[in-house]
Amino acid sequence: GCVVGLTAGRVTRCSLRQNFGSAALNYIGGIAGINTGTIESCTTEQNKTISGNSNIGGIVGWNLNGGTLTGNQSLANVSASGNCAVGGIAGRNNGNLVLINDNSGVSRSVSGTNASGVGGIAGINEAGGTLTVTGTSNEIDAVGNGVSVIGLERVGGIVGVNRGTVGHTGVSTSETSEKYLASRAKLVRASRGYAGGIVGETHGDITCAVNRSVSVTADEGYAGGITAVNNKGQAIRSCKNFGNVSSSKGYASGIAAHNAGTITDCVVKGAEIQSIGVNEIGAITAENAGTILSSSPEAGVVLKGEALVFGGVTGSNRGT
Repeated sequence: GCVVGLTAGRVTRCSLRQNFGSAALNYIGGIAGINTGTIESCTTEQNKTISGNSNIGGIVGWNLNGGTLTGNQSLANVSASGNCAVGGIAGRNNGNLVLINDNSGVSRSVSGTNASGVGGIAGINEAGGTLTVTGTSNEIDAVGNGVSVIGLERVGGIVGVNRGTVGHTGVSTSETSEKYLASRAKLVRASRGYAGGIVGETHGDITCAVNRSVSVTADEGYAGGITAVNNKGQAIRSCKNFGNVSSSKGYASGIAAHNAGTITDCVVKGAEIQSIGVNEIGAITAENAGTILSSSPEAGVVLKGEALVFGGVTGSNRGT
């Protein structure tokens, strides 16, 4: 990392004010390459670029088990030439990320044109990894409206690939309502599919997340407002999608394009959903092989494309 290569201690209020990295290097972060300690209130400046091969993050390349990142903000571009793990805060996370509101409006990108696992916050969130929010409002925009997240596959506004926990049930300072983890990304795009407004593909739970991204799109394959694919045994709970979702050659839907797990208490509102080259489309999911409970579209949802079957909840159903 620019400040420290490997840290097991505490790093606070540091800033990256220059370009950093090399396309040939792995485990590159704007502040630290690898972290097992605590990194707090650190920043990277806008119009700078952090670059590397794989496991590249705006703050940390790899946040290991026991590592905590809290209250950090990266305004730099993050770019990877390799095949995995690119994130706006952490390339790979197996620790704790505590996220703050991004109201900067700064235009920047998190990109890995050859990479699987590209996220506005974390490229890959491992089984021990958690992403939560802190702040006084009910909805915390962890990814602001200037951010574009672009990769080969498994690309998410917050996380590319999730095997841990994204979001949580919390309360605002008034203790009357949920606290939501939100993305307002300008663009989330996967050229080979698995594009998600919050998570590209999830093997872990997603709770209390909101997608307000302008566009979530896959050039081919799955695209979903919360996640492209919700795998068996996983749960999406209390999530909301307000963003447009499309696939130019595959399934698209407002919550999960393909659901093999459980979707509970989720809504889609004011979103345009479009898919081309497939027979089914649905507002909550296009293909359901799992369970959907208390979830429905609300006002302003538009389904478009070449499908023969349009579903208010699901296009095809092999589940419940």
